[in-house]
Amino acid sequence: MMTRLREKVENSRRNGFPFSIITMSLEKFNNQHQLVDYESDTVMRNVVDYLKEEIREGVDIAARMNEQVLLIVLPGASLKRAEATAAQFKNYIMTDIKAPHDLSIDVTVGVVTYSGDNADIPATQAVDELVNRACGQVHAC
Repeated sequence: MMTRLREKVENSRRNGFPFSIITMSLEKFNNQHQLVDYESDTVMRNVVDYLKEEIREGVDIAARMNEQVLLIVLPGASLKRAEATAAQFKNYIMTDIKAPHDLSIDVTVGVVTYSGDNADIPATQAVDELVNRACGQVHAC
């Protein structure tokens, strides 16, 4: 994932096209309800299945950062578009994905955009800063 992000930073610097990162955390869901592992895994699998249907195949990148955090990269997406996409994802997950024992799913999202700035630092450092900012918005990763 980090290699792909570095490529996106380099492309953005070269071509001037932005990309955005959405972080989504279901951590509060797992901690609050103390589900057994297989129940949490089922919820996460359902979320991932939904995201696979929604992201652009061969364009967008999705990865699981840890047990409860997903990171989605949207090449060419402005901050406004990424925020709208994140809101759509969050709304669907909270309303349409079913959790065991009829529990609700609480989703926290964060959105950051890269538009070729920080060209004076290595791409690897720019990626680290982006991921840290995105993760910081959901207090996870």
